[in-house]
Amino acid sequence: MPNGAPAARETVTLGAPFPTATAQSDAQGHFEIPAVAEGDWSLSANQRVGGRFSASESIKVGHFDLEDVKLHLAAPITVRVKVVKEAPPNEVPENASASRLGPIILQARSNRISTETDLSPRGGILLSNDGRGEYIADAYPGIYGVGEIMQPPPAPYYLDSITSGGSDALTGDITIAADSTVTVLYKSNGGVVRGKVENCASGGVLLVPSIAVLRRSGLSNAAPCDANGQYEIRAVRPGDYYALAFAGNGPVLPIDDELLKRAMKVTVRAGEATSADAPVVTKPVF
Repeated sequence: MPNGAPAARETVTLGAPFPTATAQSDAQGHFEIPAVAEGDWSLSANQRVGGRFSASESIKVGHFDLEDVKLHLAAPITVRVKVVKEAPPNEVPENASASRLGPIILQARSNRISTETDLSPRGGILLSNDGRGEYIADAYPGIYGVGEIMQPPPAPYYLDSITSGGSDALTGDITIAADSTVTVLYKSNGGVVRGKVENCASGGVLLVPSIAVLRRSGLSNAAPCDANGQYEIRAVRPGDYYALAFAGNGPVLPIDDELLKRAMKVTVRAGEATSADAPVVTKPVF
């Protein structure tokens, strides 16, 4: 319990999202789950009366018994979510605040409690960009990272950062240990990448961030080639990218180091246009 007292007669669950085994703590808060297979597991416990306090822990089971595993029941905390949209100079402020942007989930990592209302097996915080601008969300102390960016924002916006306590969830996990503010920042001063691709054949061009942790859905920009092989990608987050062109009716290749060696390196600057005649890395299949 938060006061350090043992939690008696509480149920401890092994496994998520589907429970594999359970055990009940004794009067001193001790529990034991026998015959656990090797591998990575999660342990969780929810307060039996009231259900306000919860706890979870990630464990790795090897050849030997795990001793002295501790679950610390914690109370929920308040997370203030602020969605900031820096509108372009010619946009009416009312239109900027009313525009809907896709939701984002901050997904809980290890050392984190979960409850029945969590958004994922390990729990999560929904960052809803529905025009409210600022709202309150309930969460629990733990380590969080960006789970799903369901769709990129429409031009002219791009997702710049998701910060809390000086850390950015786009480039690494963040720790939320007490009442906190999470700020989701969208900017509208993105760059433009355009060019001509020979033999694009109704395919398209993909920009892959050079920073590996940014290679996720919603942060990689793309655009189709027209009949003349011309393309234009707008609202690109400033930074360094690899530019790849895929021919129409061609195979879909995984983005790996070997494929990136064949790409063109592009630096995108805020508010500027960059020319990039991206190389075609696939051929059409007829």
